[in-house]
Amino acid sequence: MLKRAVFLLLCVLLGILIGCGGGGGGGSSPRVKVTPSKAVVAPNAGTDFTVAVTGLANANVTWSISPNDGSATITPTDSTHARFQASATEQTYTITATSVADPTKSGKATVIVSNIQITTTPSPIVLGAGESVDISTNVTGTGNTNVTFSVDAGTLSNVTTTSVRYKAPLVAGTYTLTVHSAANPNVTFTFPITVNPISIDVKPDSVGLAPGATQDFTVAVTGANDPAVQWSATGGTITPTSATTAHYVAPSTAGTYSVTAKVASSPTFKDTSTVGVSGSTTLIGKVVQSGTSTGVSGLTIDVYDASSNLIGSGTTNASGNFTANLSGIPASWQIRNSSISSAYYKSYFYNGFWYSTLIAGCRVAITGHTGANVLVGNIQIPLSSGPPPPPPTGCGG
Repeated sequence: MLKRAVFLLLCVLLGILIGCGGGGGGGSSPRVKVTPSKAVVAPNAGTDFTVAVTGLANANVTWSISPNDGSATITPTDSTHARFQASATEQTYTITATSVADPTKSGKATVIVSNIQITTTPSPIVLGAGESVDISTNVTGTGNTNVTFSVDAGTLSNVTTTSVRYKAPLVAGTYTLTVHSAANPNVTFTFPITVNPISIDVKPDSVGLAPGATQDFTVAVTGANDPAVQWSATGGTITPTSATTAHYVAPSTAGTYSVTAKVASSPTFKDTSTVGVSGSTTLIGKVVQSGTSTGVSGLTIDVYDASSNLIGSGTTNASGNFTANLSGIPASWQIRNSSISSAYYKSYFYNGFWYSTLIAGCRVAITGHTGANVLVGNIQIPLSSGPPPPPPTGCGG
């Protein structure tokens, strides 16, 4: 008898479990949802609604409107959409979508027909992650144009009754700005905010340089409304040369340094290149008699930095070759006047220009410094037994 009672109890419990999971909806609770859940439309205007039915095999619905006085209508356009046509006067309506399979399940939406209309500038609202944008509103249909603002992500600042500054979150996505009318708190408008991901890429990724050598960097920014960047370096100097390029001069001390570019409008996004500085800085060249390939020995070439400090010297050998080891970043050079014997004039020719050692500061400028600076072409110095050289035309150092 006891066994039979237990058996019957198990059957009852099993029946309850089966009944709870039945209904043809796959085990989930039936639900009907209408979107949007709230809309504001102008008189005689229209708007569309979408219905989603879950938990029921039959997803069909019937649409209805309240009050149903004929001033406004709701008309299905397909199995999941319906079109609301507003009345000619201000009124609030309730739109209901009722399940055909289970009439106890329905979804609702509220429609406010109002003369009050709100738009924003800019429209649409699109910006990069972490960027900010100033948003202003235009309110029509009422004398009270004041509004209030709220967002579901990001932050608001500089808030007035007609404008606000919005700062996007760092995570890309679509967010919502809600604007509430002060004239009628029930009238609210929502505006999508598209936040794009930001990427930044500095090239080259890494580079090895000699002390004082130079390197041009490029940067590419995507996703930001404002692609401008801010450059910085932990050693040496970095100078912007265009919107996407910068010129770097390595420090005179060996070490590992970095060059960084940050998105100016969203500094969280940045990229860094590694710069390894090693080796020595030199100036290498050759001095010959004018019009020949004969080297001139015993001449001293002095090298100066941008502040006219002497940073190294080199003396020509029997072949006229010299190497000057430098302690800084070279900017110019000249032949030392006192090292020129009476066999030569106190002038020399290089790269299309004449220079005079008798004029203080008459030097040859160094451009495109690379660490091992090799002069292109020979330095020519005229014999004093020949005709005098022309006046100096260089002196650009």
